[in-house]
Amino acid sequence: SRLAMSSLARTWQMLLKGLAEVRSAPSAAQAAEMVLVRIAYTADLPSPAEAIAVLDKATPAVAAPTAAAPTPPASPGTIGNPATVGRCCCRRPRGLFRFERDGG
Repeated sequence: SRLAMSSLARTWQMLLKGLAEVRSAPSAAQAAEMVLVRIAYTADLPSPAEAIAVLDKATPAVAAPTAAAPTPPASPGTIGNPATVGRCCCRRPRGLFRFERDGG
């Protein structure tokens, strides 16, 4: 049987990523074994194109939502609050970092 180019490309991509993981892992043998386990597991999976085709056939068309759900207002001290922009939540003194002293 012949291998599809997409299957070869996916395996090659996994091998390249695995090579980087093996080089940086504390135990190269265990990392290499894990790469091989991943490749063996993905051998039975459909390609991304096949998976999308199956999902398109299986899911009915969903109507577009008529109105977006309202978002709750930001409470004081949250990231979205304009009054707290630039403040840190840990209440540390200003000027501890170089960029704060230099002004930029």
